[in-house]
Amino acid sequence: MRVDVDTPTLDQMVKSLANPEPALKDIQDAILEANKEAFDTQGASTGSPWQPLSAKWLKARKKQGKGTRILEYDSSRGGFLRKSLTHKTGYGAIRDIKGSSVTVGSSLVTAAHAQFGRPILRAGKRPVKVPVRPVTVLTAKLQAEFTSIIGKHLAAEKG
Repeated sequence: MRVDVDTPTLDQMVKSLANPEPALKDIQDAILEANKEAFDTQGASTGSPWQPLSAKWLKARKKQGKGTRILEYDSSRGGFLRKSLTHKTGYGAIRDIKGSSVTVGSSLVTAAHAQFGRPILRAGKRPVKVPVRPVTVLTAKLQAEFTSIIGKHLAAEKG
């Protein structure tokens, strides 16, 4: 699962920078910070709180001694999903800057399940529907932050 930030307005602004890479790195950092906020608020910061865990799933997690945080079910193994979407490097993390485009994503299958939802077929059992619980959402607030970041870099270049 990957989210590419490449809009015509941002593209024009970025192309007006002599050296766009520092601004694009700052935009990437802003996305990672927004993703952290999405995990911390269980999706509320994206404008759409994540659907709660089912009673059956909560019971199973409690029985296994795991927490009740949504999308943090792998915390016993290092919190791979969260780390892949909130840290600059790490298992499953996809980060790229090309031209005037920024990419943030995760190679973990669970990232795509969370971002887009999907049915999971299980041998001999009834399918389970994983609800959409997007972590990376390009909110108006985040896009305004991108514009502010580029503006600061433009101002710094002009001295």
